[in-house]
Amino acid sequence: MTGTCSRRLAWLAFFAVVSELAALGQPPSAAEDPAKANEASLATMKAMAGRYELTAGAENQFKLDRTAEPVQRWTNPVRGQPDGCLYLWTLAGRPQAALTIYPRPDGTAWNHEFQSLATTPLVAKYDGEEAWTPDQPGVELKAVPGASAPADSAARRLVQMRAIARGFAATVDVRGDKSALRLLTAPIYRYEGGSGDPLDGAVFVFAQATDPEMLLLLETRAGGGKSQWHYALARSTLWPLSATYESQPVWSVEKWNRATAHIKQPYLDRPRPEK
Repeated sequence: MTGTCSRRLAWLAFFAVVSELAALGQPPSAAEDPAKANEASLATMKAMAGRYELTAGAENQFKLDRTAEPVQRWTNPVRGQPDGCLYLWTLAGRPQAALTIYPRPDGTAWNHEFQSLATTPLVAKYDGEEAWTPDQPGVELKAVPGASAPADSAARRLVQMRAIARGFAATVDVRGDKSALRLLTAPIYRYEGGSGDPLDGAVFVFAQATDPEMLLLLETRAGGGKSQWHYALARSTLWPLSATYESQPVWSVEKWNRATAHIKQPYLDRPRPEK
């Protein structure tokens, strides 16, 4: 990704052009208008997300629903990334897959970054062709240590989920530079109101700037004859991640290796040219 310095120079150049055009009494073109460029970028990412069809289950028998709009629009000036979108695919409301789309720095393509949030195999087709087919679960649900029983109302359960989320901490290691990630306190997606497992749940993000690097799922699950809070962690970056809960290590992943990538992996980051 390009550096912050390059990004500043690009903005300076843009404002210089705008100033010159204003002096001549001419408005900036659409290509030079940040608002229009922002709209065009969003439209491109939304169109690409819409070309995927996802199914779940051992025999691909369940068609997944995509969130109509991105659950998060983000930027990462730390790594020089100006724009990105995060979409979710769901089954009966529960998230099954996450897709992050963002432009490559050289402008030649867009990165499509998948992460399975399912406990079953998935199949993603892009324009009818298989693009991602993870054949193993993408997350492992575990009981939250020491958590109180889920409350009896949705509002109180949200308070509980936020408190549990604050007990987690995470770091990302980018080329040897280890940085703490920031918990976005409001969940990016809430799924509640079902009659079975899960009765309630939410997706939280640990971010660099607003760039999602790690996803935290919190949901109620039956266990030992009673409902309990469970969690699962999932990557949203190729870089190494580690997480703790109440200062105790609970999860880590190594750097994802693009050289050994294949479409059956639960996490996959692949470039696609804009069509």
